[in-house]
Amino acid sequence: AGSERFWCANNVYRGDCPPFNTDVERPPQMGCYSSSASDILSDPKGWRSYYERIYELRRRELEQTLRLLPRSLAHAPKMFLAGASEGAMVVARFSNPEFEARLSGRIVLQWSCERNYYMSCNALPSLCEGRCASSSPVLALIGQLDPYFSAGGTNASSIADKVARESGGAPLTGSCYAQMRTQRLSRAISVVLPQHLLPLHGLGTASPNIVHALLSAFLRDPAEMVTSPPLAPEAGLCVLRAQDAAGPAEFVCSELGAESLRLPPGNCSWAGEFAHSVNYELGSLGVCATSARASVALTPALAAGISLGAAAVGAALALLCLRVVSLIRGRFRARSRHTELLDARSSRSAGTARSRRDGETEPGASGAV
Repeated sequence: AGSERFWCANNVYRGDCPPFNTDVERPPQMGCYSSSASDILSDPKGWRSYYERIYELRRRELEQTLRLLPRSLAHAPKMFLAGASEGAMVVARFSNPEFEARLSGRIVLQWSCERNYYMSCNALPSLCEGRCASSSPVLALIGQLDPYFSAGGTNASSIADKVARESGGAPLTGSCYAQMRTQRLSRAISVVLPQHLLPLHGLGTASPNIVHALLSAFLRDPAEMVTSPPLAPEAGLCVLRAQDAAGPAEFVCSELGAESLRLPPGNCSWAGEFAHSVNYELGSLGVCATSARASVALTPALAAGISLGAAAVGAALALLCLRVVSLIRGRFRARSRHTELLDARSSRSAGTARSRRDGETEPGASGAV
């Protein structure tokens, strides 16, 4: 019931729908979408066509959402499109001239921008359908061993790689860089995250700090992402893997902090998925809080920046604490004054009641109480 509410009661993702084939010589194939290599390989062309219709649902939802934005959001100084996995594929491909000029950038998480089992034809992996300006900012993040979209070799068991190899598809690269280069997008950055060499699809458990730092830098200045602090050599977090003369670049970025991963409590993540549970500060402090990494060497200017940042944060916290203490004291004084007034009223009421009792007549006698 919960999943039906989330997906508006459409059945494209349900795994319990009836099979579409009745051939006893072949295993039954479900009639709803599933990221199963065996199901997809049973009819690669049919599955790609089927998924294209799912994309069309998502594209129309996004287009309608943008049209219905309140004026305060529709005319905000910055507007970004962001999506993860299937949502990232929609964000990457989505194009609408009405909104394109207003977009500050795209954030593509957990998607490789290449033709795989999601795509029904070769032209579709193009970012913004090939219609966005070459200066459009794009930030794409993906795990090195993503179980759905990574390339072969180190993770030959990824679904996209298995389908490509067994259906005669083109070799995969496992990231958006090749497509960025093809379109010559001058402000496009692809980042591959090793994620402790674990086959993780999500980016928020094993790499939360570097993802925070990268997203913060992109939201702050999407046009200058290539020179942002997290990607700078002095941060010691990212290594430039490739860069085209037209501008797009690809980095490999390690997590900020060398603490070991732990199994999070409760249902904070997917079952069995270990997490980096230490979260560093954002901003200049977060980018440079890497004392545990032996490879990091802070320059005097960077160290001074950290000190100033720490001082500013400390001063802000001190002012906040003073303000909170002042409010508490004010409320305590008001409450004490209120209590005094109540006590005074109670004393007066008690005195009045005693006076009345003193003037009461005995039962049966004349007079009013």
